[in-house]
Amino acid sequence: MRSRTSTLARACAFVLIAAPACDTPAPVTVTIPWRMGAGDCESNGLETVRAELSNFGDHTPTASAEAPCAAGKVAVGDVPPGQYSVMVTGLNATCATYGARIADVKVPEHDLSVDSVLLGPKPRPLRLTWRFADRKSCAAHGVVQVEADVQVGDTESTRGAWLCAAGQGVLPQVVEGTTRIVLRGLDADGTTVARVAAGYSEGDLLAEICAPRFETSLVLAGCASAGCP
Repeated sequence: MRSRTSTLARACAFVLIAAPACDTPAPVTVTIPWRMGAGDCESNGLETVRAELSNFGDHTPTASAEAPCAAGKVAVGDVPPGQYSVMVTGLNATCATYGARIADVKVPEHDLSVDSVLLGPKPRPLRLTWRFADRKSCAAHGVVQVEADVQVGDTESTRGAWLCAAGQGVLPQVVEGTTRIVLRGLDADGTTVARVAAGYSEGDLLAEICAPRFETSLVLAGCASAGCP
């Protein structure tokens, strides 16, 4: 009998000691409101907004929810307390065209409403192709490298450089908007010997609204003098 009582006592002591350490905070709800810099859901063609919370450490998706864009906010339930990154995506009838990201959100042990996020046009890759008007090769024009300077609006600027002979290059992240592209052909000494500049209105670089990337083709012209002043 003493042996059985002693065993029960030890078991109860283990439960009492271990139970607090095993307590798991209850999941909570995170509410995410959004706004737009210009226009509204209808004028921007958005029907639905999706929010997804991912583990801050390993980016594993943890919880997500959707709401009509016109609702202005979405409530994501069953979120365990912890640290997360948040991706908010605006969708039209068939694809995602707008987006925003919150890099670090600490979710406490109670419901949370974060600050409003600004939804903007979703960045996409920009594929540039080039050639010369006379259809001759880069080598025939003495061009070794092509450099691109892409300006979107007044604030966004992206640059890239590729071997001219490749005939194409991709900039991985470009936002949509009024865009100016300057393409320069450089010789072996790094002097600009060919150049082209082009401007585009918003939407001109998309074959259709759900296209996975922006695209354009440019025709380089030789400079009248070295450096293309």
